[in-house]
Amino acid sequence: MKITMIWVGKSKAGFIHDGVSKYKTQLQKYTALDVIECSEVPFSKKPIVTCIKKETESIIKAIPKDNFVVYLDVAGRQMNTEDFADLLQEQKNQSGHVTCIIGGAFGVDISLLQPHVHLRLSLSTMTTSHQMVRLFFLEQLYRGLDIMHGGKYHHA
Repeated sequence: MKITMIWVGKSKAGFIHDGVSKYKTQLQKYTALDVIECSEVPFSKKPIVTCIKKETESIIKAIPKDNFVVYLDVAGRQMNTEDFADLLQEQKNQSGHVTCIIGGAFGVDISLLQPHVHLRLSLSTMTTSHQMVRLFFLEQLYRGLDIMHGGKYHHA
């Protein structure tokens, strides 16, 4: 299975960078992981809508062909960890390629992104910074893959 993560900007806080590095290393046990960091557009110089559109366009260009695409969205579908593990297993059995997208600080232009997305997934209905979502999602990705492989990381 191959997973591509696409997100906007670099991880700024040291603890997020460290956590992302930790899970990237742990995920190597189960999957090939590719992280694509699209450039953040400075919001101070242009209207936010213009910046969001440019960031979304760079995300779209980075999406690999023939992938199952998941967009992390507060308004997306919620699922428990076991269901997420089942989704990963299903995608492994089908194409083996999954791309997960985390937008920038102000999200994405969903009208541009929508035709490329197969699943809008919510980690929580609470608002969380796009930087923190990286860490939370990588942990859930590791947990889901560990369940798939019969590991002992998950304790539910």
